[in-house]
Amino acid sequence: MGRTGGNTFTMKNKILYQDELHTVIDISTKKHYNCQTIFDTEDYPKLSLYHWIIDVDKYRVRVRSASGIAISRIIMDAPSDKEVDHRNGNGLINCKSNLRICSHIVNMQNITSSNVTGVSKVRSKWRAKITYKGTRIHLGYFSSKEEAITIYNKYREAITEFITKQEEIPLP
Repeated sequence: MGRTGGNTFTMKNKILYQDELHTVIDISTKKHYNCQTIFDTEDYPKLSLYHWIIDVDKYRVRVRSASGIAISRIIMDAPSDKEVDHRNGNGLINCKSNLRICSHIVNMQNITSSNVTGVSKVRSKWRAKITYKGTRIHLGYFSSKEEAITIYNKYREAITEFITKQEEIPLP
């Protein structure tokens, strides 16, 4: 049983750790055991109403309720037309500092075969690509994953800088 703001809540998951800032709960299933998620303790009252489990598919690991609600959507109070992105790509870290509300297009930029945004393996080469204003831009094929990451990061930095300045970007 946890206590927050003078109210008593019964967590439906086993609490593994809790302090003033963070709470860690067990989200194991029969198939995926010894799994846990972390979130801000201030979100404990609204999250304690659900039983949370780990959900693993081809592209992601996330925490959801039995009815399919993602824990991140509850935490961020996300509108139905938006998605919640995990900044570091780890769906088990559900602290607000790791979450942001974004469009589907922005969120899809995180999904790659290499687990590195914008870089994927194509046969024996590494491909770098980036999306700008809804257009996918092919940055090239490279011999190593590190080269592809370097080029991707260079263009990502340029896009971020130009978006901040609201200028057009010279494309390759």
